[in-house]
Amino acid sequence: MASDFETLCIRALDYAPAVDITFGDYLRALITADHDLVRDDDLGYRSALIDAFRSRGIRPEGVPSYSEEALLWRGPDETLALPGLRMVPLYTSREDARHTGGRRQTALQFAREHAGIFGFSDVKHISVESFTRCTASAGRKLAHRDGGASD
Repeated sequence: MASDFETLCIRALDYAPAVDITFGDYLRALITADHDLVRDDDLGYRSALIDAFRSRGIRPEGVPSYSEEALLWRGPDETLALPGLRMVPLYTSREDARHTGGRRQTALQFAREHAGIFGFSDVKHISVESFTRCTASAGRKLAHRDGGASD
């Protein structure tokens, strides 16, 4: 159970704002990350997290209640596609992966074209430092970037 919780806490960082994160933002990231991975909170992680933050008076801005539904982060209203981006299987050799090139540039162009949807006001300050794929496996296990899974 401890490693499940550790994985959840780390995974939530992918859902959190890149800068100026608040405890309320982190609560929303925790709830959303776990919900995306495990729809049925059979172990009660989300309820326990919500209760812990509530008991400390931590409430995210703009959220009307502590309900799980209210805390979930929502994606954009429109479906976005990232054409031109080729993802390689996790077990692809470095030699084969080198030929996929251009992922950062493709992601940067995409971010600039959809700046308004992402909440960016100045496209000149958008940058993509890296672009790494990470996939989740069933349950609360996380498949690492190198392809190995942890519990």
